[in-house]
This record gives sequence, C-alpha cells and structure tokens, in this order.
Amino acid sequence: MRLRATRTVGGAERGDLVPRNEQSQDLAIRKDDHSRFQAQVGSDNTTDGSFSFSIGATTGLDRVTITDQIDLQVQDKVSGSIVAVIPLTPFVTADGLGFIAPSDQTTTFTAAPPLSVSVTVPVGAFDVPTIVTLAAAPKTDFAGV
Repeated sequence: MRLRATRTVGGAERGDLVPRNEQSQDLAIRKDDHSRFQAQVGSDNTTDGSFSFSIGATTGLDRVTITDQIDLQVQDKVSGSIVAVIPLTPFVTADGLGFIAPSDQTTTFTAAPPLSVSVTVPVGAFDVPTIVTLAAAPKTDFAGV
C-alpha cells in the first residue's frame, strides 16, 4: 500500500501551526514505535503551509498497512527540534467518502462534498481496523426506522 498524504490550509491544520520555509523538514513517523520511513519522499515546500507527499512500499521497512498510525513530524533543520506533530491517519479513501476506523480510538470523519456529513465511530466498534464508506440514500430507505 502506498500512502499519499495531502493537507490543505485552514482551521487548525498545518498552515496555522507551522509556517513552511526552508528551515523545516517533514518526516513521516509511525506512532507505535516512532520509526521513520526509510524513503522520505519529499514535500512540495509550499509557502502557504499546504503539502503533499507519498510514502510506503509493498514490502520491507517502508510497508504501509491499514493498521499503521502515522504522524507527520515537522523538524527545524537547524536545531533538529520537533516544532509540530500532525496526525496523518486515519487513512481516507481517494474519493474522500470513506476512511479506516481504527479499533482502539474514537474517530470522527467528515465526508467530502457534496455529501459533507460527519460520522463518529466509537472505540471498540470494530475488532480490527475497518473501512467505513459513506453514501447518500433516499429518505424512504429510513422510513421504517
């Protein structure tokens, strides 16, 4: 599995936390053991705080699975200090209408437009990380509920 991470500026996202400049370095880190991915496939170094990059491989140390929990660690290049940690998981489907609900934490997800609805999956709802997909349905489907 390859992971393509993308964040846009707005609200409490990356651009508001740390200004992008040549003095920072982004590293994808696994939460469980704080290990770095061997191949850190660059970021686009935009000045507005948005970014996009790919990590992962099908085998070896850089393998990404749906059970991984991954953060983006932003480090100051000069001091090496961590200046921000941004969660990149739970994973979201390419169409923005689904996500992987982890089994060990409550997760709230908002689907992409035009659906734009939110769903909260409580901790323990699933025994293993599970893909949850949202879709529109006519009101008649719920008439008997």
